[in-house]
Amino acid sequence: MKLKLLVCCHKEDTKVENEYYLPIHVGKSNSEKDLNIIGDDSGDNISFKNASYCELTGMYWAWKNLKNTDYIGLCHYRRYFDFSKTPFSLPSKTINGNTFSKLEFGIPQNIIEDLQNGKVILTRKKSSKLSLYADYCLWHNSEDIRILEDIINEYCDEKYSVAYRTIMYGNEFSPYNMFLMSWKEYDTYCEWLFSLLNKVETSINISNYNSYQSRIFGFMAERLLNIYVEANRLDVKEYPVLFISNENSEDPSYIMHTIKNQYNKVISKLLNLKRA
Repeated sequence: MKLKLLVCCHKEDTKVENEYYLPIHVGKSNSEKDLNIIGDDSGDNISFKNASYCELTGMYWAWKNLKNTDYIGLCHYRRYFDFSKTPFSLPSKTINGNTFSKLEFGIPQNIIEDLQNGKVILTRKKSSKLSLYADYCLWHNSEDIRILEDIINEYCDEKYSVAYRTIMYGNEFSPYNMFLMSWKEYDTYCEWLFSLLNKVETSINISNYNSYQSRIFGFMAERLLNIYVEANRLDVKEYPVLFISNENSEDPSYIMHTIKNQYNKVISKLLNLKRA
């Protein structure tokens, strides 16, 4: 059995690298850095689209170029599945770099058995105070998500339209585009995902988007992974995420993460006051 978890990296930092974890430099074709790890710019690739496709350029590279793999997954250099037996109830836990460096990152036997039994591993669900549709409209361009819905309705089987409504008008999803699944499922998922995003890409002009909003297809894919799983009734096991603290306060994703957390706290207080 051969299992690989892609570790998406775009700069030099602490990362896991062992027989299971494969660090990959995403967006390498647009980078002047040499991280001394494999890049997503060889063979059949979309590395040049990294500004808008984010970690998906690493996913695409693996889909087209990684051979002889039975199970495939994705995580980030600052986000990893917590497969340990230490329970905690929240979707994620933040740790510092010193704690991270002392942890063991293997793949437990129970995870391997779950994969062999057809299960898909996703991150533990996060809840929003709003529907995922309303949340997307709040933080991104609302017209974009309507275009995505129209394309799903036009080009996909009805089960995906039903799943879109279930996921997008609910308020929970597994974030970060993190997963672990069989290669067979991955191949089917990638075929669906990249075909769909290609149609969306030709329908939206993002030339005036700022660097954060330009990450549109990565944001959409977070929702689409959940839609795919729902539509195909996949057997899912959820695991929490270890988030390695980011001290770079200028990182757009870190800034938006902080703003969203504060926003959710305010909404919660307002809802509690209304109930009182």
